[in-house]
Amino acid sequence: MNNILNIMKKELLRFILDKKIAFQIFILPGLLIYVTYSFMGYAMKEISQKEETKKYNIEMVGVPQSVANIKKDKSFKVKEYSADKVKDKEHFEVIKNNAKEKIMSEKLDAFVIFPDAFDEKVKQYNVIESKELPANVEIYYSSDKENSNTAYQCIENYLNEYEKTISNKFDINREKNKNNDKDFKSKYDLAEKKDNVDVKKMMSLFLPMLVIMMIFSGAMASATESIAGEKERGTMATLLVTPVKRTHISLGKILSLSIIAVMSGLSSFVGIILSLPKLMMLDGDVSLTNAYGCKDYVVLIIVICLSACLFTSIIAIVSSFAKNLKDAQTAIAPLTLIIVGSSFLPALLDNMTEQLPLYAVPLINIIMLINRIFSGTYGNAEIIITVVTSIIYIGILACFLGKLFNNEKIIFDK
Repeated sequence: MNNILNIMKKELLRFILDKKIAFQIFILPGLLIYVTYSFMGYAMKEISQKEETKKYNIEMVGVPQSVANIKKDKSFKVKEYSADKVKDKEHFEVIKNNAKEKIMSEKLDAFVIFPDAFDEKVKQYNVIESKELPANVEIYYSSDKENSNTAYQCIENYLNEYEKTISNKFDINREKNKNNDKDFKSKYDLAEKKDNVDVKKMMSLFLPMLVIMMIFSGAMASATESIAGEKERGTMATLLVTPVKRTHISLGKILSLSIIAVMSGLSSFVGIILSLPKLMMLDGDVSLTNAYGCKDYVVLIIVICLSACLFTSIIAIVSSFAKNLKDAQTAIAPLTLIIVGSSFLPALLDNMTEQLPLYAVPLINIIMLINRIFSGTYGNAEIIITVVTSIIYIGILACFLGKLFNNEKIIFDK
């Protein structure tokens, strides 16, 4: 046991005492993620605010009293043509053609024509009995112009909402929200806290992939340097001639390098957690940290530690066969693709995530459990199976690495 602790101490001090390596592994990943995501969130917020304050230039003909409020909409700058100006067909055609030209030259976003006696026609129209077609509102726009297309969608949505009000035959869950409070809680909605459900859903979509990639990146940076780097420098030979069992050396390296990988991954994870509210433009009262309980964080940390040990063991074994650091990094490149591809498995196996045998499969079990932790749908059985099987796999890999250390042809091959 003392030998394992000494190996761990040697490896940890080598990374921690080197200020350059320590900064690159423990601080830089989280700092870069926080700055990048925060900047992206700020940029997206600015774009969103510009969209909210943008006014669309619209010309309208024959606006009926029933939808007159559209002229007061803050999103529109409306120019209305009175009925007198459009009575003459030739003059009306001139106005319409001019509007079309202005739309194509982006001086106008939309041109809306309401039929004569619109309100009366709508009132008299009966879906079953009427033989004539309903009143038709014409909206001229250009789908290849962003502002024009958006203006069309806004007008269409406004008219669709009006259409719903005049054909309302029944209500669903009728309730009064007098102040239009965005936090209004429906008595029919039995969810304890909807914000947490939404946050968890967002987190489960992409955070599992990010967590796995961060842990793998930390393990790759430290394990290749510790195994292939020492082989290249010749210090591995010095370590192996000491009176320490090779399995103790391999276990000490795996545990110490796993700690480094976890610390690197946690640095990135903290950067993501701090920057995501800005990136997703979440309301100030919606907290990512409050969405999960103490048990969620404990289970997540355990799974992160297991994934770090598993990745470190695999990378250490691959690095043992490499002649130098460059060869190790080249050999590990395909593993990166496998890890990235595997992170999408929860989405592909959505209907199978409750199948317990899958939680005995290495790598897949960790990825699926992380996904279920973020979505808040995991159970104790999944935790137990994943933890036990992962420990067994890590033990097997550590023993195999120890066997490789006993093979001088592999270890001393340059």
